[in-house]
Amino acid sequence: MKNFLLLESGATKLAWVLASPHSILHQGEVSGLHPFLSSAAEWQKSLQLISVQLGNDSSVSNVYYYGTGCSQNDGQSLVKKYFSTFMPTLPCPIVATDLLAAARALCQQEAGVVGILGTGSNAARYDGQQIVDQRGGLGYVLGDQGGGANLGKILLLAFLQQQLPATIRKALQEEYQLSRDAIISEVYQTTNPSRYLAQFAPALKKWLPESSFLQKKVTADFGQFTDLYLLPLMTGDDHSAVAFTGSIAIQFRPYLEEALLQRGLSIKTIISPPLPSLINYHRSVL
Repeated sequence: MKNFLLLESGATKLAWVLASPHSILHQGEVSGLHPFLSSAAEWQKSLQLISVQLGNDSSVSNVYYYGTGCSQNDGQSLVKKYFSTFMPTLPCPIVATDLLAAARALCQQEAGVVGILGTGSNAARYDGQQIVDQRGGLGYVLGDQGGGANLGKILLLAFLQQQLPATIRKALQEEYQLSRDAIISEVYQTTNPSRYLAQFAPALKKWLPESSFLQKKVTADFGQFTDLYLLPLMTGDDHSAVAFTGSIAIQFRPYLEEALLQRGLSIKTIISPPLPSLINYHRSVL
């Protein structure tokens, strides 16, 4: 029986499942991994946690790993190295990007334009099998418009520049113990600043109804995502509907939808997490 181990990792969490053609055998979550930003010790901890949960199950025929930082050969090679070191009894994984995971989950074997809005942001044109064109995925320093890290940065910048109403500023200080020094330390002196920034996206959503300033900033950020990453992927024969995955697409749907409608686009569907639909894709191609 062709059981397969499927792992899908964003910047914040990695979801995995051991599946057969007809059922789920084991599943779980660990912290998100990145071939360059996560240390060998972090890879060891997460992969060994998965090994423990798999137990003595030796029925894995194929391993598919989809993750951030895996678009180039060097990232893919690092992932394979970590698996061979910390999960040596498994077959060598087939490594691909989290963007391909999103496309296969959202479109299965049909062509379409897809977007990821999680901790970061990414977009691609998919031909039903592979990514044929890509925009975004530049990380929190160079891009990630519309992603959780960028949205969190909007809130923190407004806090630092004293552009928030007093009620919001006081609430953030009390809940997160925010200060200029604390924010700068977390952003510039820790190993995963994008994760730190993204944790403020839920707070931004909470306080949006209280601030027209924040509402305009958020809509503008999704507008930049659309202008820079989605519109270049559209061709004349598209129906202008984009399929999305990621928690940010769900949580901020009204603001995303507004930005898309202003540019003649619409939301086709949103799924989060992508793993259940990705399982269906792999079952269909067994």
